Amino acid sequence: MTAWFGCALTSGGEFHVSPTGSNSASGSSSAPWLTIQHAVDSTGAGDVVKVHTGIYEEKVRFIATGGTSAHPLIIEAADGESPVIDGTNLSPTFSATALVEFYQASDIVFRGFELRNFRTTSQSQTPSAIFMSGDCVGLTIENNRIHDIETLHANGNAHGIACYGDTEGGISELTIRGNELYDLVLGSSEAMVLNGNVFDFTVSENHVHHCNNIGIDLIGYEGTFDDPLLGPTMDRARNGVVSDNLVHHIDTVTNPAYGGDRSAAGIYVDGGADIVIERNQIHRCNIGVEVASEHSGKAASRIHVRENVIWLNHIGGIYTGGYNTNKGFVEDCRFTHNTLWKNDSDLTDTGEILLQHDVRTSVFEHNIVVSNAQALMVANPFLANTGNAFDYNFYGYPSGQPGARFSWKKVDYDPGDDLPNELDGGDLFITGLESTAGLVDPSGAENFRLNSGAYPIDRGDPAFVIGSGELDADGNNRVVHSRVDLGAYEFGSTPPSIPSDLSVTPATPQSSAPLTWILGVSDHTGFELQRALGSSGAFETLANLAPEDRAYEDEAVYPGQFYRYRIRAVRDDIPSPFSNEASVTIAAPAAVGSGATIQGGFSPADPGSDFRGLLSFRIDNRLRMTGTFVMGSFRRTVTGRFDGTGHLELPPLVRTGLDPVEISLDLDFDSDDLPLTGTVMAGAESAALEGGAVARIPNPFAGLYTVALVSPEGAGMPEAPGYGWLRVPARGAAAFTLRLPDGKTVTAKSYV
Repeated sequence: MTAWFGCALTSGGEFHVSPTGSNSASGSSSAPWLTIQHAVDSTGAGDVVKVHTGIYEEKVRFIATGGTSAHPLIIEAADGESPVIDGTNLSPTFSATALVEFYQASDIVFRGFELRNFRTTSQSQTPSAIFMSGDCVGLTIENNRIHDIETLHANGNAHGIACYGDTEGGISELTIRGNELYDLVLGSSEAMVLNGNVFDFTVSENHVHHCNNIGIDLIGYEGTFDDPLLGPTMDRARNGVVSDNLVHHIDTVTNPAYGGDRSAAGIYVDGGADIVIERNQIHRCNIGVEVASEHSGKAASRIHVRENVIWLNHIGGIYTGGYNTNKGFVEDCRFTHNTLWKNDSDLTDTGEILLQHDVRTSVFEHNIVVSNAQALMVANPFLANTGNAFDYNFYGYPSGQPGARFSWKKVDYDPGDDLPNELDGGDLFITGLESTAGLVDPSGAENFRLNSGAYPIDRGDPAFVIGSGELDADGNNRVVHSRVDLGAYEFGSTPPSIPSDLSVTPATPQSSAPLTWILGVSDHTGFELQRALGSSGAFETLANLAPEDRAYEDEAVYPGQFYRYRIRAVRDDIPSPFSNEASVTIAAPAAVGSGATIQGGFSPADPGSDFRGLLSFRIDNRLRMTGTFVMGSFRRTVTGRFDGTGHLELPPLVRTGLDPVEISLDLDFDSDDLPLTGTVMAGAESAALEGGAVARIPNPFAGLYTVALVSPEGAGMPEAPGYGWLRVPARGAAAFTLRLPDGKTVTAKSYV
């Protein structure tokens, strides 16, 4: 046999929660806790809490707790499992309005849960799935599914995820990623909101849909951080990124708070500052993206809306400015490289882009704008707009229309009319039939990429400078040829072919995870293989591979862990979309036993004595051996430690009584033809211990197992705690023979 040893190092402990557990238990996998709250109260920095499948009817509160940036506290679904926090039999109260609440919390990861069925009929209560306030830093809300959070009062409020920065420290270093929010009845509030002193945040890869008010909202100046000195600059969401989200079917038409009006944006900035909104897909909302300020004298500032695809929204694609003259203003914002297609589907004559009250020094550039049958590209029914510029945009109108229409400062402009300098005074102003835009398949597959020969290719500003971290809507290079394209997608940055049929099967024994995949067209320069731990862990790059590779063996796997894999092809810096996911659970090591029997006997003092169970031992994860040695009536516990080369030398054992004799054991593990050799010394006599594999039919138990070397039945030897790994060969069984000087033999075989 070949012995394998290994250990995993962690900065904290792993604990478990199960509906069948007990809060008086240890929290181990075999003795889990009962409630998530007990786990939160009992753990800290570096700990990982695995919550198992089941329904948890409880409110969970993280109050003045958490981890550190290096060792966060992780509360997550157990691998491959689906825990549910259910509020059916709970109600929001003044002190606990959410299913999960964070207050004065730091460095916590909360992921993999379903949160559902939390509602109220009270106007004064605001139910939320997740709510955070106070000084919070380093929180990650990831891969959760949130639905059926509802206010049933006509003038009520509810949230899916609500982050209220109400202190001077505020909420910072916040990540909200990969969550799904849907079927929320919100009243006058939002599905996801960052309100007040919230800064340095990332909101990415979320799916928000079928809600009756705003999808993602970034708010300022509502008095959330109500400080007379600091509030004017700090009471606003700022310094953040909202990227790669999918938002659709956001509609207030049935919301009693709006009296049948449609007014909710998929993504809304109300008074925020220094925020990038990029690579989002927004469709079938009332409004695609809105940048405004609802507070007189206050501004939404330096918002960059770029590389978004915005289509079929009910009353407009992009709105900006205060919605009436009593509201605030917008300044120094940029709306660039967006693709807008047939918004204002309700035909309200608000156009694809609507400038409302008091838009200042803002730029609209490098956009593709394709209108509905009304052919209204830009509407501006207010007078208070200054210093704005439109340039390098393509405006497409449908077949059957005479051309593109515009409205500017309450004046309508029909096709052929001279336009104000703000609209056509730049370097490139072009209108044409929508087919000229050259979109791949906007009406069928809703594919808004560019066909070869499309007019917008290489039509951008020759002096264009790529913004920090700027990519096209596919996440590819923003500039491929000599000039940037118009719209959200860059032609020529079309990604290489997508790998397919990614599969993984654990090796035998399960010490690695071999992967294979297929690539139909070789238009790539390499591969990026990613791996995630558990059902909700984030993917990280595992390996960058050569273009000819079609297989990879992941050797850094551990027993009992669940891994997910995905791969994408790369052409220079341009990646393909990811392949299918492949997953594998590395089997937790099973027990293997070994013992010894003798026919006849051997003892220097009494050659006729019989004994059984020469040696029974286990090896722990630090390569320490603990076991029991038996010779006749003589029994001793033996301990030792491998020296790193596979050699184990045990201290001598002294047999007392009428026949004192020193007994010693000396063992070596090797991976060659004789995997195990050793010597038993009894006084002046010695016996050699040898091991080898017997070539027989293929062994159905071949694999990597936990060593549990127990004595044969009847030997009565205790087992020592610990574990090791044993590789069982594919053919034959590991067998050991002890050859004694008197010709007697002791045999031992491993068994499962």
